[in-house]
Amino acid sequence: MVRTAAVLALACSSCGRLGFVDRDAAGVARGDGGGDAPLDANLLGLTWTNIAPVAALNLSTSDEDDPTLTADLLEIYFDSDRPGPGTGMGDIWMSSRASVTDAWSAPVLVAPLASPADDTTPEVAADGLSMYFASDRLNPGDRDIYVTTRATRNDPWGAPTRVAELSSSLTDDSAEPLPDGLHLVMSRGANMLLDLMVSTRSTKTSPWGAPVPLPGLDDPMYDESQQWASPDLNVVYYVTDRPPAMSQDIWLATRPDSQSAFTSTLVTELQSPVIDVDPWVSPDGHTLFFASRRNGSVDIFTASR
Repeated sequence: MVRTAAVLALACSSCGRLGFVDRDAAGVARGDGGGDAPLDANLLGLTWTNIAPVAALNLSTSDEDDPTLTADLLEIYFDSDRPGPGTGMGDIWMSSRASVTDAWSAPVLVAPLASPADDTTPEVAADGLSMYFASDRLNPGDRDIYVTTRATRNDPWGAPTRVAELSSSLTDDSAEPLPDGLHLVMSRGANMLLDLMVSTRSTKTSPWGAPVPLPGLDDPMYDESQQWASPDLNVVYYVTDRPPAMSQDIWLATRPDSQSAFTSTLVTELQSPVIDVDPWVSPDGHTLFFASRRNGSVDIFTASR
């Protein structure tokens, strides 16, 4: 459920037309798994507008946060404490739609991932065939990273397994696989002071390497977590409580290349007096999903530019 920070980033079409995403016959954005088109840096200067709750996904009696989508924007997964069969402190729910212009279906519990523990911060891969999430099912209060896979988008998710190399005695959270399958961004820390880190591997079937801090996103005085990163890992949207944040707010971090440290700015148009967290950006860079308490309970919102 909601903690203290989040991140996200974006990618744009390689055809040069803003808002265009090249898709294959199955509707998946072309590239290595979808969602890995080159980043259009010009989008970063545009303001997010049309901020509105996604009514079909929200209940006034529960909290919904941590939205994550497949690259084609046809499946959304999120964390909710709404009641359901086999649910616990927080569980992963999903909704789908036939096209991006259709309404979202009624959310359903992802039953193979549910437990009596806190299951949170889902991060689905762009192609929709794997998903990482955090859970304290092994040690209450100590979140570790788990992964689940499926053979096709029509198959149920498999039983989750703990990813030992991404799990520690600290809080491990928000394990976001990048579209190349060789980089993964996550958060780790103690006492809710998490830092953003990156792990790499040589092949998609190799174990993940030890996570290392992302320079500029590892301030020990503040929480930086719940990120969404661009495919080249040079743009990150995340949440932190550093000043001048009013609570937990969404920030934008950029760097010129992979050898440089990130610099951050507050995304003021998304700010409210209460928490605004969990950003996720569409591959074309024009649609944002995030969570906010601005309407009372924590709900999922969208914005566009």
